[in-house]
Amino acid sequence: MSISKNRAAYISGLKLNISRNRFQIVDCSNMTFPRRTDNAGHPPRGAGKHLAMNYKRRNHKRKENVKDMCYNSFEAGSCAFVTLTFAPKRCPDKDLKDLNATHALFKNFIKRVNFLYDDFCYVATFARQSRGNWHYHMICNFGQTTTRKEIAAIWKHGSVDMTHIKDKDHLRNSIFYLLKNMRDAADDLFGRKGYLSSRNAERNIVHKTWTPEGEAALAALQDKIQQSKVKKTYETSEPLGVAKFITDPSTGEDVPVDVLAGEELTDELKAQGYVVLKASFAYYNISLRCPEQFSIPTAAVRKQQPKK
Repeated sequence: MSISKNRAAYISGLKLNISRNRFQIVDCSNMTFPRRTDNAGHPPRGAGKHLAMNYKRRNHKRKENVKDMCYNSFEAGSCAFVTLTFAPKRCPDKDLKDLNATHALFKNFIKRVNFLYDDFCYVATFARQSRGNWHYHMICNFGQTTTRKEIAAIWKHGSVDMTHIKDKDHLRNSIFYLLKNMRDAADDLFGRKGYLSSRNAERNIVHKTWTPEGEAALAALQDKIQQSKVKKTYETSEPLGVAKFITDPSTGEDVPVDVLAGEELTDELKAQGYVVLKASFAYYNISLRCPEQFSIPTAAVRKQQPKK
């Protein structure tokens, strides 16, 4: 690892990205991470000329998080796709075009569901309807016996549409619809979180070999990985600027120093020994599966309410 004049750390290594149904390894080179500039924390995210690019990356990460949580947390036959809309007459004192107001109503709905059901799990996205009001789509673990009428009685703020997810194709299409909902709302969600989820919605397990924990995880899985089929799926690269390189005597690797972030390689810089600096990523799918590292998806269970 080297520290350049622009106070960024350039790191190379492997990232193990483990989901319920997939095991992926990403070979990363020259990744850049902002370093703290003072005790207040990181520099403002998305500032300056890279604003649009940073927001595009953030949206991509949001979509990956939603997709991963859905595939890790839900299984066809024990989950449902639910749409919640607002009726202005039922919310006369609420501005349904204000996301803060509708989030409050949605979160209160989730509290009522948790009061009535054990082990409830959900992932939700939200977008505006044509009249400007927000509405919500979610995949959740309402089982086959849970009815739309039950959920409408808990929602109370408008209409409810619910479809039980019965097979893998239906689950995939439902996840796609959540992502479409997020994409439709992208302009309105700048600077905000693009989805809501329960704490028990399971994200991918990620190990990074540039940390001691990641090195230990790779060592523990090394034999299984070597016995698995490995398929390189694609490569990507990302220009970071220009830099001079030196050879690290301890590793023999060329590492970037004197980095000029965001600059293009001119003849003048080239004459001074600068070359283009890129972050590169090679993606490999591994046939290894680790479902034991995740909870088994089950339907939420209706609690027995005490008799009045």
